[in-house]
Amino acid sequence: MHLYYTDETDSVLTITYPYTKFAVEGTMEVFDDTVKKIMKKDFHRCVDDPKVCAGCDFRFYRHNK
Repeated sequence: MHLYYTDETDSVLTITYPYTKFAVEGTMEVFDDTVKKIMKKDFHRCVDDPKVCAGCDFRFYRHNK
């Protein structure tokens, strides 16, 4: 499986990791949890890395709160 980082400029744009059912299920769990937080408008948890924040689609919404 491959992940492509659209906002990455300083290093490799993709990472590759083996496909396993366990890994996919874990990722789906995290994704489902994230969707639930978005649906509840629970944006209080942010990252510490400003570079990650700068690439987040919710940064404008969060900073206006």
